[in-house]
Amino acid sequence: MLSSSYGRVVLTLGLICNLATSPTIVSAQQAPTDVPAFTVRANTRLVVVDVVVTDKKGQPITGLKPENFVVEENGKKQA
Repeated sequence: MLSSSYGRVVLTLGLICNLATSPTIVSAQQAPTDVPAFTVRANTRLVVVDVVVTDKKGQPITGLKPENFVVEENGKKQA
């Protein structure tokens, strides 16, 4: 009987220690409030469009300039 009551005492003390230290461990894992949230903002105005122009025989046409093309988005001409 002595070992059974000794085991209960040890188990009870272990549970008390666990309950006493748990709030300390949890509070140590929380993020500090003075660190700002990570934010990424992006904006772009430049879009690169690769174009391959071929003639009726499938041969590439070279030497074309940007003014030889019209780029549209949703039916609206883009610069």
